[in-house]
Amino acid sequence: MEDVKVFNQCLEAVFFFDKIGMITKQNKAAVKELGESLDEKTLNIACVFPNVFSLHDNQLCFSNQNSQKTESDSTYCETFAYRWNKTCFPVRLKVILPEDEREGVCFAINVSEEKNALKKVKSAKDELNKAINVKNEFLANITHE
Repeated sequence: MEDVKVFNQCLEAVFFFDKIGMITKQNKAAVKELGESLDEKTLNIACVFPNVFSLHDNQLCFSNQNSQKTESDSTYCETFAYRWNKTCFPVRLKVILPEDEREGVCFAINVSEEKNALKKVKSAKDELNKAINVKNEFLANITHE
């Protein structure tokens, strides 16, 4: 019982899936991010993370071509998660695939707000650089005259 409580209090979306990719468990954060629970719709992990997983001949295939870091049993990457309604959002993903081909686990953190904040910072820097250039040009014209 305590494990379920901890599982559902986790801030990142957590998905457990079997060897053919069917999602067997997801926590409350996953339900919140994707919009529906498995009770309403059964889905394959390849539908949520199509840039990382695919299905071929009813076998789950994992592509770590976008991986940033790989450890003995896990891989980290940035990709997109697709909601049940086919909209998507950027995530930082950790995938754990045990060698004995039991249940796999994905931990996903929505990084939309982080990406938006970085865009705003870049935009502010660009505006600041433009203002500095205008000021420098103005001062150059004044000192030249």
